[in-house]
Amino acid sequence: MKNIITLFKNAFGGLSKEVWLISWSTFINRSGTMVIMFLSVYLTEHLHYKVQQAGVVMALFGAGSFAGVFISGKLTDKIGFYPIMLVSLIAGGFMFIVVSFVKAYWLMCIAIFVLSFIAEAFRPPTIASLSVYSTPGNLHA
Repeated sequence: MKNIITLFKNAFGGLSKEVWLISWSTFINRSGTMVIMFLSVYLTEHLHYKVQQAGVVMALFGAGSFAGVFISGKLTDKIGFYPIMLVSLIAGGFMFIVVSFVKAYWLMCIAIFVLSFIAEAFRPPTIASLSVYSTPGNLHA
């Protein structure tokens, strides 16, 4: 057990408190999107969507993710990482609540696209912030 603690301290001991905060916020962001794995089951079993409709919703999740990462990366370059990270976390949590109330197919398509756009917009500013708050030794480890 002592070897495991020593190994952990050696691996993560040099990280700043900002990097730990970013890591925890990333954990929160990714924990929310974990429910997406069960979205198709929810759509077909609970909302009684056809399999094809569930497939379209899942495809829109992917399209929203792609668009969110792309636009977020551009915005991070222009306005910085902090505002985008903050908006993404707050709005993403709100969108998960909204999606839980949506039942209609077309509204679900829109809601899932917007949800994935907002949730995945968190990634580029996270990477940018880590490069700011990490030491050169942490970046190349």
